[in-house]
Amino acid sequence: MTTDRLPKNKRKPVRNFTGLDPGRAASLSNSGVPGVNSGLAGTRMIEPCGKYHKAECEKVITPPDHEAGCAIVLGRDREHTLTSGYMADGDTQSFAIRLVAGFGACIPGYEGWPKDIKGYWPDTPPDGGLPPLYVNPHNTYDGAILYLSQKCDVDDAFNCATGKAGNIKSRPAAVMKADAVRVISRDGGIKLIANTDRYHGGGERTTSLSTIDFIVNNDDTSLQPLAKGENLKELLKDFRKWTKEITVQINNIVLAQMELNTALATHRHAMPNSMSTTIPDPKKAAAGFPGPYSVGEYKASGFVLGAPEDNSVVGTGPSLKLSAAVGRNNSTHTQATSPNLISIQKRLDDLERDYLSNSGPTYILSKNVNTT
Repeated sequence: MTTDRLPKNKRKPVRNFTGLDPGRAASLSNSGVPGVNSGLAGTRMIEPCGKYHKAECEKVITPPDHEAGCAIVLGRDREHTLTSGYMADGDTQSFAIRLVAGFGACIPGYEGWPKDIKGYWPDTPPDGGLPPLYVNPHNTYDGAILYLSQKCDVDDAFNCATGKAGNIKSRPAAVMKADAVRVISRDGGIKLIANTDRYHGGGERTTSLSTIDFIVNNDDTSLQPLAKGENLKELLKDFRKWTKEITVQINNIVLAQMELNTALATHRHAMPNSMSTTIPDPKKAAAGFPGPYSVGEYKASGFVLGAPEDNSVVGTGPSLKLSAAVGRNNSTHTQATSPNLISIQKRLDDLERDYLSNSGPTYILSKNVNTT
């Protein structure tokens, strides 16, 4: 399914002769031969398109009767008027070739002009009188442009955002500009290559490392390097592996801690009858005996289970079960968990150095290709 993004009420009319030179208009209307000056099937047609403002140094190739319809201009670097670009100051070695289809095709209209004069240059001024309107090339308003210049300030001339590639001045440049640009490869692929040769247009050695910027809306404020897919994939796979290993080690810690918690929860110390405890019995406290009280009293109350059976014990000692659990817990952490976590941390540090540092051998970001 195709979609036309331009609404019908914004499309240019099929035929519009507003602003046509009166003499040319008379020629158009006086032709009695069918098909002549109609433009049908590629026949000649007179239409308003202005006259090209030619510089003395330029050779201009245009179709018949359409000086500023489309043209191939051979001359010197020129952005707009005769006093623009490197042609203005008479710079040497500033030859340029400009191919344009539709001079002024993007003109939104000017004050005093009829509303239907949009998207092309008329032959005459707004009042319809002489002299005829002369057309200068315009990097903003011309329809489709191919521009080759031996010396130009390409980014300034075409209002390009600086980006990572920078603002290039006084260098050879090639520009392709239109409402829609398609680069099509039927077989063999498409390559965008920056930096190939040892010498640049000034005859000097190439020393800088150029970049490729993909910029939308001519806004480079959020320009970032593109990620290298294969390196990023390897990094994520390694992170997945070592993150999984971290969960294993944490699970080992949890299991060991559960064993220790169980030993602590079931551990009891034997106490002699003469010792007092500060642990209150809720039922005795409710009956008005908050304690402290002896082990014998505690046992005789019947309210709390687990009182010591051996009242002859006169001291306390370590629990063998608790000691064993603590020993196993410490051994697990010392011999396995701690070394493993240290090893994982080192591996993660290595991954950060190799993949996330711009000096790393497998840095995931491109140093030369950026996009918004």
